Amino acid sequence: MGPEVDFNQFFEKIDQKIENLVGRIKRLEKENRRLREESSQSEELKTELERLKSQAETASRDRSGLNEKVQTLETERGQVRTRLQGVLTRLDQLLATDEGDG
Repeated sequence: MGPEVDFNQFFEKIDQKIENLVGRIKRLEKENRRLREESSQSEELKTELERLKSQAETASRDRSGLNEKVQTLETERGQVRTRLQGVLTRLDQLLATDEGDG
């Protein structure tokens, strides 16, 4: 007769292999969930980064516009100062003329 097969030992080995596979599957499922969560967080961070970049670009444009306005106002202030000095000079001349006539 051929070699005798110990069915209990055979089924125990199969049972161990199945348990190992189930353990591997559970670890892979856990790893898969973790990677999906990280991917989701990564997407959220990318979205936030794009939003912040857009805000920075807008702020930069606003700042540039404000710098132009400041330069325009400084130029206008200089012009007003020059005109006002001219008016004051004329007033001083008129007052000096009136004092000389008076």
